[in-house]
Amino acid sequence: MADPDGDFSKRHGTRVFKKSSPNGKLTAYLSKRDFLDHLTHVDPIEGVVLVDESYVKNRRVFVHVLAAFRYGREDLDVLGLSFRKDLFLASAQIYPPQQPYVDDLPTNPIPIIAVASYNSGNKRRGSSIYEEESSTENASGTQDEVKALTRLQERLLKKLGSGAYPFFFELPFATPASVTLQPGPSDSGKPCGVDYELRAYIAEECDEKPQSRGGNLIESQPEDPERQKALNLV
Repeated sequence: MADPDGDFSKRHGTRVFKKSSPNGKLTAYLSKRDFLDHLTHVDPIEGVVLVDESYVKNRRVFVHVLAAFRYGREDLDVLGLSFRKDLFLASAQIYPPQQPYVDDLPTNPIPIIAVASYNSGNKRRGSSIYEEESSTENASGTQDEVKALTRLQERLLKKLGSGAYPFFFELPFATPASVTLQPGPSDSGKPCGVDYELRAYIAEECDEKPQSRGGNLIESQPEDPERQKALNLV
């Protein structure tokens, strides 16, 4: 992200990744796209989304993080069978903000955590495979604790102005690392493996299908595929 004042890149040496939707109505800012698993915890996913409020109007803006395992080619998804399993899904409403402002700045929303079964249409909140994380979730599948803004988020919010809203996600340490199987010469579509995506979208409800004409952040492949958890901006 260009900074004419040199505040990010020169004075503090902070690197920020920026990705906009095709119509420019949503823009996400992240400090990194590769997140390490430290065995006891995973690097949190924190950033800011700049929202064109005049375009959104009475709708809402959501951000979600999805981990998925694809074990077959997309062109083989026939007869209602899918060779893809959603492993972890966390979503949060960032606009209109649901949390109170602190020092005139919006605070991080509380994500709703869902883990999908083998049937992608049968999502449920919480999961027995994440029982070790139960202390951070309540009965409705939401995290109780509001995370304070990070230093990067505070600086971005002050720089971008009133249309910027933060998000903060924590991945359970049980989530798998990013893995991509080398596709064959005749294979098409997404390769098999485990991948992660971050998506910001405009919708009436959280589980509504995101609009395809410009409310989503376009996909960007991670620069360093060797890191343990690589996040795609979608």
